[in-house]
Amino acid sequence: MKDEFQKVVVALSFITFVTSTFIGCLILGYYAGSYCDDLFSSYPKGRIGGLVAGMVIAAVSIYKHLKFNFIDTDREKHDR
Repeated sequence: MKDEFQKVVVALSFITFVTSTFIGCLILGYYAGSYCDDLFSSYPKGRIGGLVAGMVIAAVSIYKHLKFNFIDTDREKHDR
């Protein structure tokens, strides 16, 4: 029972991490792009670029999290 509960907690924490990372990066990218639009007077290009950059940064961050916590088995070998 305890092992099942631990798996549920790990799954929920991963879902929470993915959601908050993706939404946070998109929001920051949008506002950074909006700032660039105001600075350089290039209305849609900065926001679109900021959203694309936010998606890329979120994808890389999620990949690194997956690799470190779930894929990388060498870490377990070094801990012993």
